[in-house]
Amino acid sequence: MSRSGAMSSTAAPRARLSPPAPASHLPRKRGRSPSAPGSTASWRASAENTVPLDHRRRWHSPERAPGRVWQRFRAPQPALPSSRLWVCSEDASKCSSSGDACTIMSYNILADYNGQNHPDLYLDVPWDALRWDSRRRLIIREIRHWDPDLVCLQEVDRFQDIAAGMKSRGYEGIFQRRTGDTRDGCAMFWKSKRLHLLEEDSIDFSEFNLRNNVAQICVFELNGAHKFVLGNIHVLFNPKRGDIKLGQIRMLLEKANALAEKWDKIPIVLAASFLLYNCNANIAIFRSDIVTTPGLAAEEVGRRDGGEQAWGFAACWSRDLSRGNRGRNRSARRPREIRISQSQVELPLFHMSAIYKFLSTMMLNISLHDRRQLSGLDSSEFGLYELCSLLKYQWTDEEVRNATGCSNVVVAEHPLKLSSSYAMLKGNSNNRGLHGEPLATSYHKKFLGTVDYLWHTRGIECTRVLDTLPIGVLRRTRGLPTREIGSDHLPIVAEFAFPESVEDDSGEEDESEQDDESDKEMSKAQHLFFSSDSSVEVTE
Repeated sequence: MSRSGAMSSTAAPRARLSPPAPASHLPRKRGRSPSAPGSTASWRASAENTVPLDHRRRWHSPERAPGRVWQRFRAPQPALPSSRLWVCSEDASKCSSSGDACTIMSYNILADYNGQNHPDLYLDVPWDALRWDSRRRLIIREIRHWDPDLVCLQEVDRFQDIAAGMKSRGYEGIFQRRTGDTRDGCAMFWKSKRLHLLEEDSIDFSEFNLRNNVAQICVFELNGAHKFVLGNIHVLFNPKRGDIKLGQIRMLLEKANALAEKWDKIPIVLAASFLLYNCNANIAIFRSDIVTTPGLAAEEVGRRDGGEQAWGFAACWSRDLSRGNRGRNRSARRPREIRISQSQVELPLFHMSAIYKFLSTMMLNISLHDRRQLSGLDSSEFGLYELCSLLKYQWTDEEVRNATGCSNVVVAEHPLKLSSSYAMLKGNSNNRGLHGEPLATSYHKKFLGTVDYLWHTRGIECTRVLDTLPIGVLRRTRGLPTREIGSDHLPIVAEFAFPESVEDDSGEEDESEQDDESDKEMSKAQHLFFSSDSSVEVTE
């Protein structure tokens, strides 16, 4: 037997070679791998932990997913200017040194309760910009940046959170909460090193059947030398109850005057958040001779001396620009042109409210006004100027008593000669209206206008104010608050100083006569503008 044959007979049979079978891959999972038991670091959508989408809300946090947010797409809000500019008085040399100047801020900080319970006003606001912890940080940072001596806050429902941040900066504070089921109120903070609280008082308007708003009235002493009264109020918002608004303001002025008389006629400063000068959210501001824009009224504002184009304010009578009339009335979305004759160019295209006149002229005949039109929201909410100008307004005895304090008196009066801090100092035309007030201090989905003021009496003068943001900048945000601004209001700041010598009051009578004449001309101009006139043509 051969050697090869012996090997083949004893060796095991050779295995047959074949190509390897293809590997079977498990299907890929699109979600994350399951986490350890008891861990909440990850969350995966499933039938058991998802919630039906509520189309009325723009965001929703699932119950079983803390920190995870389902959110529709929102374009990022544009960045705002990093700083606002101070506008100084040309006559500030008459005042004492800067060591005796006092800076006062008025700031409506948007109560957390109100922000969460009115989501329709903040549909375009990022969800994280509405969180209180974020807004609180921005509010404290804003106050610290401008470093005021006195801070008057409105819509405060988390006083302890604010007080904790203010205490570290050397501020002391007091808080007055509204009565009833509401949680917010008014608060004051002051630097204890410069200011001393001499007397504290408050008004609970519910005791006078004027709703449940509150006001604070305090007497402060600056550097041990100058005393003054400071009032802080957040007036009822309801535009239909102008009688309540007027009554609250009238009572505050009377109480502040009595306190000033008690302390030897010291000057008064009032920080107020109320609607007096309406520029409404449904407006557009343009710089052109003829303005045409979809859904908005357009106005030909003409040109001023020197060929400069005037600012025109085009008011849209619909309540919500974003809603419009989609699919229901397409013709209503077509542009309109309202042409105004040259004689009407100087007329105010947004009006001064009756309550503003009451503050600036010391009296108001309420029989000449509708109670729903006292605060300035009449044109946007009701659009009744042309109709109501032909009617005799009817006031009930209760409404007259609320407004004037007596049911048989139709003229409301107050004893203070007040001046608006911002109106007295000329600012940028991009930020100011025809009467010198800021064009807007508040902006949300349904409103754009001025609601915050700092008023003062004789004996104290305003040396500078912090100008507001231009309307165009505000409108590009699509609503406040933002990731840079912690409230739907802008804080207003003014510096006050005490004159070295008190001027003679012999010219008061002449000034009051001039004020009466200007008030008559203003009311006449307003009547001409809102009444039907042959010189106004509407084309669609």
